[in-house]
Amino acid sequence: MNVYTIVSVFVTVISLTFVQGQHFQRFCVYNGFAIARDGEHALQPEDIDPFLCTHIVFSFAEVDETGTRLKDPDHFEANYLYQRIIRLRKLNHRLNMILSVGGWDKGSEGFSKLVSSRENMLKFTKWVIIYLRRFDFDGLDFDWQFPALRDSSLQDKKRFADLCDVIALEFDIEEIPDIKWKLTFTLTFHPLLPVMHFGYDIPRLSSKAHYINLKMYDLYGHWDDPLLARHHSALTGPKGFNNINDLVEMWEEKGVPGHKMVLGMPFFGKSYRLEDPAISMPGAPAIGPGTDNGDGIPLKHLCHLIRSGLNESFIPSQQVPYLVQGDEWIGYDNQRSIMNKATFVFNKPLAGVLLYSLDMDDHKGACGAGKFPMSMSVIHGLQAYMLYMQRKHMAIGEIYRTKINSARVSRRAYFMAGKKDMVAKEDKKIAGLQKEQDIAMGKMTAEVQSAQAMMNKPFELPSPNQRSFNW
Repeated sequence: MNVYTIVSVFVTVISLTFVQGQHFQRFCVYNGFAIARDGEHALQPEDIDPFLCTHIVFSFAEVDETGTRLKDPDHFEANYLYQRIIRLRKLNHRLNMILSVGGWDKGSEGFSKLVSSRENMLKFTKWVIIYLRRFDFDGLDFDWQFPALRDSSLQDKKRFADLCDVIALEFDIEEIPDIKWKLTFTLTFHPLLPVMHFGYDIPRLSSKAHYINLKMYDLYGHWDDPLLARHHSALTGPKGFNNINDLVEMWEEKGVPGHKMVLGMPFFGKSYRLEDPAISMPGAPAIGPGTDNGDGIPLKHLCHLIRSGLNESFIPSQQVPYLVQGDEWIGYDNQRSIMNKATFVFNKPLAGVLLYSLDMDDHKGACGAGKFPMSMSVIHGLQAYMLYMQRKHMAIGEIYRTKINSARVSRRAYFMAGKKDMVAKEDKKIAGLQKEQDIAMGKMTAEVQSAQAMMNKPFELPSPNQRSFNW
């Protein structure tokens, strides 16, 4: 299989590629605490498939005690996490790197200090631009939980909007360094009405941010009163039941246009301890969180329970699955439900998806459905598989061309120096690389042709009765 055959395959499908999947952003969260949390089983930055995403959202940095600078946890620096995550761009030159600030653990103290004066806002913004450029990030995400709530003054709602005005202006007027693009500014919000009403000036914030990430998960949890076993990320539901479809409509009505709205999807389940194990239908009374203590169960762990033989159940009215183990009720997403949510984004259409998080997906392929099965299901739901394959394999070809050209330069230098043994060594190296390239390109052609065949078939979701991680 030669390069010309590969090119002809790409030419055949390129127009279709540009029609499907290209307009949807895929923001993939990578939690910097995952290495400490998961130990030897953690997702290392080098093991991320850089073509799964259009943006990597690295979480979380925090606002320092002065309210004028960012700081990162000590283990970020100790593990060189910034440098390692940024290296992914060497494989995918289109990959945007976003630094997220905040998160649930950080509270409001640093943010409230930041917005307490316009002087702090300006100092922070000018300093953060330098910080982002220094570490080669392409943008900033704010995940303040929550302005005007949770130890935050009621005035912080307006002040937060003022801060976003400053950031948007300073990002816009920055003199962009060579070979860089303009910094991206995103905001991540909890979507429920009480938080929206008290914390966010939606029209102002939406006008300043490039994208609004809505965390369409934790819509229910162990904090509810009365406490019932309800799915935390239902796609649909009856009137009055928190669900993605209704919340998207509400945010659109409040002023967030679809082309800025990014739908957050969970790669974790939420569990409840049932009051009576004999009463286990959705909405059954519960007495507290299950074994996850309210933190969530990563899908990479949950899949082993499913594959061990536990019966899964599907909630047709909500289009999401759950399972029961003893007195524990677990609502989660599987490949089918997450693909269905991505299809919802495609059909609306919205700006894209926020995947929370890559380190909770089955990145090792231990569940039996290949590596990153949830992320791949999103790509299929967005009808972006062809685009994914094209960009991934074109990059592989470029990597081999670079290696072979480098070896040829070395060979020429050894030849000019009269070092015959080294010339022979480089000849062998070049021959080996060319053989590897031929194998990789042959595989690429088969995969591209397979992807093209998939595009020509009607899109269908797997059956709800089909066991997860067995597709």
